[in-house]
Amino acid sequence: MVFGSLIFPFLQYCEKKGKSLLLRITGTNHILGHQLWAKDFPAPTEEIHKKYLIVGGGISGLSACRFLNKNNQDDYLLIEMENHFGGNSSNGENRYSKFPLGAHYLPLPNKENKEIIDFLQECGIYEGDDESGEPILDEYQMTFPQQERLFYKNAWQNDIVPQKGISAEVQHELNRFFKLMDDYREKKDLNNKYWFAIPVEDSSREVEGVKLEKILFKDWLKHQCFKSEELLWLLDYSCRDDYGLGIDYVSAWAGIHYFAGRKNNWSKKYKDQVFTWPEGNANLVKHFFKYIEGKQLTNHLVFDVKLNENNAEILSFDNVQKKDKKK
Repeated sequence: MVFGSLIFPFLQYCEKKGKSLLLRITGTNHILGHQLWAKDFPAPTEEIHKKYLIVGGGISGLSACRFLNKNNQDDYLLIEMENHFGGNSSNGENRYSKFPLGAHYLPLPNKENKEIIDFLQECGIYEGDDESGEPILDEYQMTFPQQERLFYKNAWQNDIVPQKGISAEVQHELNRFFKLMDDYREKKDLNNKYWFAIPVEDSSREVEGVKLEKILFKDWLKHQCFKSEELLWLLDYSCRDDYGLGIDYVSAWAGIHYFAGRKNNWSKKYKDQVFTWPEGNANLVKHFFKYIEGKQLTNHLVFDVKLNENNAEILSFDNVQKKDKKK
């Protein structure tokens, strides 16, 4: 009712003034998405044979093409449903500026993450090391540490961690939690692998660490006697921000990884700075284009995969020619 009472006077005003309201929604191709759900596709009319087929032209798919190219593999094809590449790292542009449609910054990698560091060097963002071993980074592609603000108890405060107006008991819990996260950040197994690493596949499979995957973060916090409303709110907010689900749903391993995965150990000069651009991570996408030239198909939706004894058969729909292809 409130919505109706607001919108109709607005529309009447637009009509009198000759104005129009334009609604534009950006996102994935919903029409193709409905076809995928209904499996409403014609029979295949063309076959393409490739050794490697990459489905999806987001950062992961583009990175796969780069990996194959750098490992002397040339027989690959990238298929993307949209008419552009980038996925969550796409961008838009108006008459004033480019702008991100999703991922908009890249944190500094851990020093152990050689793959990302090599890529940053390839992009000209990382220019080598100085005489002390400190990385030389293009500061024009970086921003100052992000300053978040929290409105708590009717007042603004800097940082997202509650600081003003909290009791000594709550402050003690916050200190104890972050000290525990510092310990987990440095924790390694007997093979010198971090319990919590980025990428996740580099993390240790230490038995005690793996057990954390089977416990809800909420239950682990309770077992550790963390109970303050302020801390639990902060952790729930953090998990929702990264995972889309709060402490009632994510594992203890995932909750700890949020705080312990990043080591901040590549640079002493730069700590909380991030790499960012007007178009967000779409700036990074363009550096992959040389690896997909002549090896990509846009407006193609993969709708079925069949695993045979010696190969895989992939069916895709060409949304331009309106025909099916078998790969």
